[in-house]
Amino acid sequence: MFLLGIFTKQRGSDRGNTLGLFAGLVSTSVLGDLPGKISPALSLHIGWSISFTWFAFIGAATVLLVGVWFRTPPSALERANERAQQAQAGDDVPLALRA
Repeated sequence: MFLLGIFTKQRGSDRGNTLGLFAGLVSTSVLGDLPGKISPALSLHIGWSISFTWFAFIGAATVLLVGVWFRTPPSALERANERAQQAQAGDDVPLALRA
């Protein structure tokens, strides 16, 4: 989600972030055969194996790809623009303490 926020301006929403995190968790769990470790009957034997060092990359890529599908709501973009304008006002009081 951090990369989504850094590299895009109008992508990512609460729903997309939640689904992305869930999809990343599921993909990493399947790669590590977590269901098979819980119960042999749930083993997914995908037929190939990759090193565990790739799990983090694949999980992060999954989160990023799912999150890109969701557009940031216009109301969130408007609030962000308003806060940016307030910050440019030059006032020395932090935004959280302004009235």
